[in-house]
Amino acid sequence: MRKVLVITVICIFQEASYNEILKHINIKSIKIKKGYQLALPRLKVIFDAKPGSDEGDELYVIGSVVHKYETEKYPIDLPDPIDATKFRTD
Repeated sequence: MRKVLVITVICIFQEASYNEILKHINIKSIKIKKGYQLALPRLKVIFDAKPGSDEGDELYVIGSVVHKYETEKYPIDLPDPIDATKFRTD
């Protein structure tokens, strides 16, 4: 079974369509910061892709693994209710 990190997937996406890629690889989540850093510039390029296009599909896949990485590595706590109320009234 062939294992491929997202780092490799980002490089392959630039040369082949989304459907071609899915035939050949298993997409894995980002596990290290370097993979995260490599994914962000590609997301910036395809951020406004149309849903259903090859780039739109790529955005969905890469965006999903980036989102998962960010929620695990950089969690955002809910604000204190009193501080949130003060913020909204200011």
